[in-house]
Amino acid sequence: MIDTSANTVVRTIPTPMSPQYLALSPDGATLYVTSDEYGDGKLSAFTAATGVNIYTAAMTLTGGGSNVPGNIALSPDGGTVYVPISGSSNEELLVVDADTGTITTRFHAGDGGPLSVSVSPDGSRLYVPDSYGSIAVLNRLTGSLITSYSVGINSAYQTAPSPDGQTLYASTTNGNAAKVVDLGTSAVTTVSLGAGSYPYGLAVKDDTTVYVVLGGPGSVAVLTGTAPAPTAPGAPTGLAGTPGGAQVGLSWSAPASNGGSAITDYVVEFKASADSTWSVFSDGTSTATSATVTGLTNGTSYDFRVSAVNSVGTGASSSPASATPTAPAVQAPPSDVQVTGGILQAFVSWDRASGDLGIGAVTYVVSITQGATTFTCSSTGTSCVVLGLAAGAVTADVVATSTAGTSAPVSGSGTVVAASDVASTPPANAGGVAIEFRDTAGVVVTEAVPGQVLTVVATGFAPVSNVDVFIYSVPQHLGTGLTNSSGTAVFPVTVPPGLGAGAHTLVATGFNTIGATASASVAVQVGTLATTGSDIGGAPLVGALMLGVGLLVVLRVRRRLRAV
Repeated sequence: MIDTSANTVVRTIPTPMSPQYLALSPDGATLYVTSDEYGDGKLSAFTAATGVNIYTAAMTLTGGGSNVPGNIALSPDGGTVYVPISGSSNEELLVVDADTGTITTRFHAGDGGPLSVSVSPDGSRLYVPDSYGSIAVLNRLTGSLITSYSVGINSAYQTAPSPDGQTLYASTTNGNAAKVVDLGTSAVTTVSLGAGSYPYGLAVKDDTTVYVVLGGPGSVAVLTGTAPAPTAPGAPTGLAGTPGGAQVGLSWSAPASNGGSAITDYVVEFKASADSTWSVFSDGTSTATSATVTGLTNGTSYDFRVSAVNSVGTGASSSPASATPTAPAVQAPPSDVQVTGGILQAFVSWDRASGDLGIGAVTYVVSITQGATTFTCSSTGTSCVVLGLAAGAVTADVVATSTAGTSAPVSGSGTVVAASDVASTPPANAGGVAIEFRDTAGVVVTEAVPGQVLTVVATGFAPVSNVDVFIYSVPQHLGTGLTNSSGTAVFPVTVPPGLGAGAHTLVATGFNTIGATASASVAVQVGTLATTGSDIGGAPLVGALMLGVGLLVVLRVRRRLRAV
């Protein structure tokens, strides 16, 4: 770092081996330096005030191999560093996150470079020279080629635009000259710097003064001239249209030259392709390079063109672009929505929307609102079960959603019941469902005792639905289980501790796969003791008591014989 008032070195910042080029962030806070350590290119960032290293990142080429960085540049917002790099396997312009040193994308800028890069004053373009005598002009955001300028057979080493964006200066090392490119007309002027001058780096002070480093004599040439009078801007390029419903979205690139005066607006014109008269689209004043022309007729082809405006006036129009607005596709709704109420749940079914081929492209969303809460389920099929409801009348709204949008809702109604609303007698088996009750050893039981925990295995029910279990004669609700995607539920229930001994019926109820109310039951004998699901009362207990009485009688008989 040099104190320019005293021409003295005030600080030296250590860098990786063989530093090459540097650039300062627009806010002056960060210094970026490239280095070439035996063909291993790197980008380092330092705090400008203290010289603290923020990061050092490898600048690699696609395909690997040695690589050498060229002169770098930053985006106007300071968020991106552009690093031209060439090597044994490839040539690329690397787009690097200025904060982290991460390579975010790679631009191809020709086969003979890139040697350096500079950015237009408005930040829309990159100027990239190569060793074949061309300067490529790229869209800064996309890397697409906008145009190119030929500066002779000798390579252009470095470029720099004038502050007004009207002129591009380039040094040609082997040509011993500076090239001046009029960005409005593409005319190239050669300024000879003398044999053996070997110009390298250059810097533009203002619209009339340019400094060029001469490697041969070891000096700096100062080029001066009179700033040209501003002209109308050039024509925008790359105009493209994207059709929509009764509208077309337009995008374009700024002109190569703003005519020496900042662009203040773009004029957008349109006409039906079959007409000859252009109309101006009223979109206010804007320097944005995009606009949406509305109020068009679907199915009619339109032509569009754009012109840039500066303080001098309106420039030439872009090449026209054509597009035909088209009415957007509208998602058709489902039909015939049916709601079957169950115990605190509802099975909702529908017919597919028109055009739905059943391949998962359309999703159906069901909503039931109770009070301030909305309960939902969704499916690419034709039914699903809404859970967590309260008892009472419900209305289900079903919409179809796809890439075409969301349809209008179609409604159906039903009534949800509570567990206390079940019939007082066991329902008949119906609906093709099945139920088993197992003890802790996994054995299917037909006998149980009060307080015993049983595992319910319910099959054949609707996927993701509730299965409720009751025990009769007087129905008592034992519990609820949720089925999986295959319609099977496995969950525990407990035989009521105060349940009286005798014959009872265990019942599972819910929805089957087509939404009908389905039930399955198992008769069970409830006793007072049990092991492995079996009752140990009755005959075995009486036999044990009789055996004990028999032993007592034998003992008494033996005692009497001894007394005699």
